[in-house]
Amino acid sequence: MIILLRVMRIDIMTTVEELKSIEDEINIDATIKKIVSTFLVAINDWPTDISTIENYELAVHSFIKGVTTEANIKKAEKTISVANNAWQFESLSQILEVFNYYKQGTSLKQIVDDVRAKLLR
Repeated sequence: MIILLRVMRIDIMTTVEELKSIEDEINIDATIKKIVSTFLVAINDWPTDISTIENYELAVHSFIKGVTTEANIKKAEKTISVANNAWQFESLSQILEVFNYYKQGTSLKQIVDDVRAKLLR
């Protein structure tokens, strides 16, 4: 029963609406709050509706056509037509901030998993 509740909580905690409520939580680590806030800004800038951080990572993965590491996102930014993909460019520029809290080579998917795990503690 406890395991089932933890799995259900994972799904709830990664929705955009739940992430918005975390910004006001007192007992959440300040770094996690900054990362969550950055995700929310980046998701808001994405041109299509995104309901979870997992879906955001998938959208970025699809858009850059590769693993969502900092290096790959920066490489993709250099080739993006800002005239045609301004919102994606802005979103990617925002999300690059989260990599400041992780070691080089970490993927956005790994960051999503880490944030989710830390929110469950």
